[in-house]
Amino acid sequence: MLIEIELKNFQKHLHLFYPFSEGLNLIVGQNWSGKSSLLRAVRVALFGVSAGKVKAEGLTGPDGPSWWVGLSFQLKGREFFVERSPRKALLTEAGRETPLASGHSAVTAEIESLIGSASAFLTFQVALQGEADTLLTLGAAKLAAHIESVIGSDVVDRVLERIRTVRAPLAAVNEAQTVEWSGRLLEAQTQHAEKLSEMGELYEQICNLARHIPAAGALLAAQQVELASLMQQANAYAQRERELVQLATRKGELVEALLVAQTRLACSSKGEDPAQVFTELQSLSEAKQRYDTLRAQCDTAQQAAESAQAQLDALPKPDQDALPQLRNEVIRREAALQELQQEAAVSEAGLAAHRKMLADSNCPTCHRPFDGHDPAQLATELEQLEEHAFELMQRRNELLTALEGYREAVQGLEQRDARRQDAWLRWQDLSKAAHDAASALSQLSEVDSATLEAVTARYQEASAASAALLHARSVAEGCEQALAQVELQLATLPTLDPVSEAQLTEAKQACSRSEQELNRAKLEDATLRERYAALTEALGRLSNEIASLQEKLAEASKTKVKIALLDRLAKYLRANRDRFTEHAWNSVLEFASAFASEASGGEIEALIRTEEGKFCYREGGVVRDIELASGMQTSILGVGLKLALAAAVNSPFSVLLFDEVSAAASEENALRMTQELAASGSQILLVSHRDSDAAAAASVIHL
Repeated sequence: MLIEIELKNFQKHLHLFYPFSEGLNLIVGQNWSGKSSLLRAVRVALFGVSAGKVKAEGLTGPDGPSWWVGLSFQLKGREFFVERSPRKALLTEAGRETPLASGHSAVTAEIESLIGSASAFLTFQVALQGEADTLLTLGAAKLAAHIESVIGSDVVDRVLERIRTVRAPLAAVNEAQTVEWSGRLLEAQTQHAEKLSEMGELYEQICNLARHIPAAGALLAAQQVELASLMQQANAYAQRERELVQLATRKGELVEALLVAQTRLACSSKGEDPAQVFTELQSLSEAKQRYDTLRAQCDTAQQAAESAQAQLDALPKPDQDALPQLRNEVIRREAALQELQQEAAVSEAGLAAHRKMLADSNCPTCHRPFDGHDPAQLATELEQLEEHAFELMQRRNELLTALEGYREAVQGLEQRDARRQDAWLRWQDLSKAAHDAASALSQLSEVDSATLEAVTARYQEASAASAALLHARSVAEGCEQALAQVELQLATLPTLDPVSEAQLTEAKQACSRSEQELNRAKLEDATLRERYAALTEALGRLSNEIASLQEKLAEASKTKVKIALLDRLAKYLRANRDRFTEHAWNSVLEFASAFASEASGGEIEALIRTEEGKFCYREGGVVRDIELASGMQTSILGVGLKLALAAAVNSPFSVLLFDEVSAAASEENALRMTQELAASGSQILLVSHRDSDAAAAASVIHL
C-alpha cells in the first residue's frame, strides 16, 4: 500500500505533502486544481516519466524547470521510499544503509521486480479520466487475448507450444546418444578386460625379478668386500715402502743437523751475564727518570710562582677607610628607610579613616550629610593626605635606590679584597713549592746519556749471545730426540706380504660382471613397473569412462521418462484447456457482475461474454450489446472489469488509481459506485469532483 507522497514544483503543485490511508482515498477539488496531477505523480514515482503519459517538460511546475516527487510505500512488511527528478532517481529501503537502486532505469526495474510490470499495473490497476470502459471497447479477439493473458488461460497454449518445441529434438537426440553411448561402453569394457589380463602377466614377471635382484645384490656385495680387502692390503704394503724411504731420508737429515748444532755449541763463547747488565741498566734508567721528572716539576713550579706574582701585582691595593665608611652609610640609610615606612603606615591609616568617613558622611536615604561631618572638608583633608602619602612613596623609592647603590658598592669592595687575599695565598703556596723542588733537585746527580747508551749496548750484546747459546742447545736436543724417534719407527714397521696385479684384476672383473647383471635386472624391473603404472593409469581412465557412460545411459533413461511425462502433460492440457478457460472467465465475470449490480442499484444484472468473445450486459432480464449501454453503465461495467482483472492478477501491490470514473453518473449512482470501491478491500486513490463522495472515503484530499 501507499504510505505518503510529497511533490515539489510538480505541474499545478508548488509543494504538496499527503499521507495516504488504507481503503478509499478521495481526491476532490475544483477544475485545474491538480487532482489528476497527483495520480500522475504516483505513476511517475513508480515507473518513470513514460508512465505519466506526458513529456518530461510537461511535469514542471510554476517555480522553474525542475521538479521532484517522493513516494513511500509498503510491501510484504517492507517499507520503501522512491524519489525522482529530471536527472535523479533513487530507491531505498527502511533499515538499509545502501540504496536498492540508483538511476531511472535501474529504479524502474527494481520496482517492477517487487510489484510487477508497469504495463500490467497501468492496464489492470489504473483507469484514467475517460478510460473506465477501455477494456470493453477493444476488439473481441484482442480483448480475449488481453484478458486471457491475465486470467492464465493463454498459459496452456504457451505450455503446449513449449512441449512441442522441446520434445521432438529431445527424443531424437536421446535415441542417437543412447546408441552411441552403448557402443562406446561395450568397447571400453572390452579394453578394460584386456588390460587387466596384461597387468596380471606383468605382475608375475615383476615378482620373479623381485626375488632375483636381492640375490644378485648379495653376490656383488660379497665380491666388493673381497676386492676392498685386497686393495687395502696392496695400499698398506705400498704405504709401508714409502714410509721406509721417508724415514731413511729423515734420519740422514737429522744426523747432519745434529753435527751442525754440536759444532755451534762448542764454538760459542761465554760473555757477560745479561741479568747483571740489565740490573745496572735499570738502575741508571730509574735515576735519570727521577732527575728529569724533578727538573720538570721544578720548572713548572717556578713558572706558576712567577704567574701568581704577576696576578697579585695586577690587583689594586685595598683602601682601608672606604669599606667601613660605606658600611656605616648603609646602616644609616636603612634606619632612615624604617622611619619613613613607619610614617607611611601612619599616613595610610589616616587615608583609610578619611575615606571611610567620607563614605559614611551622607545618609543613604536622603543623601544629606550627618551631623558633625562636612563632606567638602573631608574631601579636602583626604586630598591633602593623598598628596602626603604620594610624597612619602617618592621619598621611599629614592631612599631604596640610594640604599641599593651603597649595598652594591660594599659588595664590590668586599669581593675585590677577597680576590686579592686569594691571590696572595696562592702566590705563597706556589713559591714554597718551587723552593722545595729546587732543594730536592740540588741533592740529585744528573745521569750522562752516553753512559746510559753504553750500558744499553752491553745489555744487547749479552742478550744476543745468551739467545744464540740457548738456540744451539735446543736444536741439538731436538735433533737427538727426533733421531731416536726415527730409529724407533724403523724398528717397529710391520712386515707385510705384497699383493699381485693378477689377484686384483681377477677380483675387479668378477665385481664388474656381477654389477652388470644386477643393473640389467634393475633396468628390466623399472621397465616392467613403468608399463604396469601406464596400464594402471589407462585402466583408471577406462573405469572413469565406463562410469561416465553408465551415468549418461542412466540419464538417457531418465530423459525417456521425461518425454513420456511431457506427452501425458500435453494430453491432459489439451483435454482440459476449455474447461480451465471457462472457469477462469466465469470467475472474472461473476466478480465484475456483482460490482456492477451493487453500483447500479440492481439495474445492471450481469456482465456477459458471448461465444464470439463479445461483451454484453443483462438489464431487466434482457441481454443487450455493450454499445447500447449509457455512459454511466459503461463506466460501472468498465470499473467492475478492472477490479475483477486486478483481483485475477493477484498483484502483491493492491493499489488502484481511478480518475473521474463516475463523471457520467448521477449523484446517487456515483455515491453507490464510490461505496462499492471503498468496500473492495484494496487501497484506492479516486479523483472526483463530487464532495458527496467523501461520505464513503477513509481519507479525503482537498485541492
